[in-house]
Amino acid sequence: MKSFLSSFLWLGLTAFFGLLQLWILLGYDRANQDFVLNADKLILDGVLLFFCSALVASITIDYHFDKVLELPKWASGILFSFFPFVIVGLSIWLFSTSHTTEATKLDLEFIKSLNFIVVSMTAIYTITTKSLSFNQG
Repeated sequence: MKSFLSSFLWLGLTAFFGLLQLWILLGYDRANQDFVLNADKLILDGVLLFFCSALVASITIDYHFDKVLELPKWASGILFSFFPFVIVGLSIWLFSTSHTTEATKLDLEFIKSLNFIVVSMTAIYTITTKSLSFNQG
């Protein structure tokens, strides 16, 4: 249970510092009535996608270099090869599509939904892998 709570804390602190630019913009939006934060533009710019990609890549690279966590080969393949490939692949595809398609042809609701899926998958991935790591470490 302690490793599970530690993984939530790790994710929270990483999100706080990793998305500091976003938090500053949100605070500035609240403080300055002349400034309007465009949430759709933030989604299309890929702020969350790049954060998720960096988070997943760092966890995967840590695993491959440290090898503190001992898992069966099939579990290691799913957690540290397949799952990161899916998250980073979806992020690259979504960002590329957002920037190569005309704005009038984009389905913004679909893009928002996929962003939510990527963020959710990343959170689940982070909590799972960090819980395992903290439990064995």
